[in-house]
Formats: sequence, structure tokens, C-alpha cells
Amino acid sequence: MKLLDGLRAAAVLAAPAEPPPGKGPEWGKAAPIGLLVILLLCVAMWLLFRNMSKHLRKVREAAAAEELAAAEELAVAEAERAAAAKMAAAGRGAATSRASGEISSTDPAIADSSVEPNSERSGDDPDDRP
Repeated sequence: MKLLDGLRAAAVLAAPAEPPPGKGPEWGKAAPIGLLVILLLCVAMWLLFRNMSKHLRKVREAAAAEELAAAEELAVAEAERAAAAKMAAAGRGAATSRASGEISSTDPAIADSSVEPNSERSGDDPDDRP
């Protein structure tokens, strides 16, 4: 019973309202102006979407370029660190070989020097000792 009362109330509310006095039977229905407004809104949305797509594409390209530059900078820094570590290791190796009286042939700066192996160095001469 209550269901039928609810349906009747919905039917009464959904029934078309009588136009106010002085208005024609077409009052309150869609008009060509409404269609024009909807079309203008659609065109505006299309233009906004197109502009935002261009902007997002530029942002993506800029982010990719920035990421590439950061990767290159990181690679250069790693190469510099590796070269510094290699030079330090070569320097330690050269110091060890100099202490033993040998010249390392892998280190061009030491191999080209005019120091002869087992030549007089400070501390090697027994007469220099106190």
C-alpha cells in the first residue's frame, strides 16, 4: 500500500507543470539558444584540452631532457671518481715501486723521469745516517 502511495506521489511530481499565465505551451523546453550555449561550451572544452595536451607534452620533453642531463652528469662524475681512484692507486703503486728501487712502466710520469733505480736517495746512503 505504501509503495503505491509513493509511486502516485512520484507520478504527480513528474507530471509536466502547467505554464505560468501569459506563457505559451513551449515555455520551459529546449530552445535553439540552449543548443548554441552547449556547442560553445564543447568548443571551449576542446580548445582547453588541446592546449593542455601541448603543455603536458612540453613538460614531458623537458623532464626527459633534464633526466638525460642528470644521467650524463652522473656518468661524468663517476668517470672522474674512477680516474682519480685509478691515479691514486697508481700513485701508491709507484710509491711502493720507488721504495723498492723499481720504476713502474705503467705510470708514464714515473717511467719518463730521470731518476735511476737504486740511485742515491735521501736515507739510502749509510753515511747519511746519524
